[in-house]
Amino acid sequence: MQRITIDPVITDAFSTIVLTLERAISRKRIIGVVSSRGVGFKFAVQRFALKHYLGITYLNVEGAPSFTEVFGALDRSLCNIKFSDVDYKRTSIHTLTRKINEKIHLYDKCLLIIDNCNLTPGQLKYFIRFLGNFNRSIGIVFRMNQAYFKELTGQAKKKKGESNKRGEGSKKWGDCYNNLLKVTDDWKEIPEPSKDEIEDICKVHGVNDPMIIDDLMAKSGHNLSQIKKNIDRYRELKSQKNETPKETNKKDKSQQATSPE
Repeated sequence: MQRITIDPVITDAFSTIVLTLERAISRKRIIGVVSSRGVGFKFAVQRFALKHYLGITYLNVEGAPSFTEVFGALDRSLCNIKFSDVDYKRTSIHTLTRKINEKIHLYDKCLLIIDNCNLTPGQLKYFIRFLGNFNRSIGIVFRMNQAYFKELTGQAKKKKGESNKRGEGSKKWGDCYNNLLKVTDDWKEIPEPSKDEIEDICKVHGVNDPMIIDDLMAKSGHNLSQIKKNIDRYRELKSQKNETPKETNKKDKSQQATSPE
């Protein structure tokens, strides 16, 4: 895969996400993305939004009590469109779709990105109706966590009458999964950052010691956001250690200058 060079270190995950967004918006496709946490999905979306002056809307539905209420928590930092005139708690799926269509079509190219679609069967049912109402008039990319997608496909394959650990029947999952496949044009699995990519990221941020890099990887796994947090923490501790002797010398000199002869 040809890498896209926007930052000093661009992972295969970043390139895959950006190419998926470009395909969805240019061909007006509905694409499902499956990835583990920390691959840099939101970061890639932010960079894509900065590069393209488009009608881009980002929704994070993680932890939403119902699908209709997720629009009340629009992440406006990524959006060119405001939905302040929508009564989210009382609006139907059909009305929400119409409102989004009205606003998003002010732009030549339109893209709706929906993150953390790890929904219950009831929420997933409304989500599928929501996707279907667009009739492929805009590009849509939705992301599911890898663990959730594995559970979804696993439950869909179970025999009729069986249920999962939460007591939800396999038929509900199976129906949702099959209907989701019908409205989705394509699926894309996002790769985790490789060891070489993580090493490159560490070196770009000033961490060159192989033992320190191994320690950071052991603590962070392949989660890029966690790796960057741990790098910042390491650099902060290193900076404090380097500054301590200088501060001590300054204090000593100050005391010598003020002490009586």
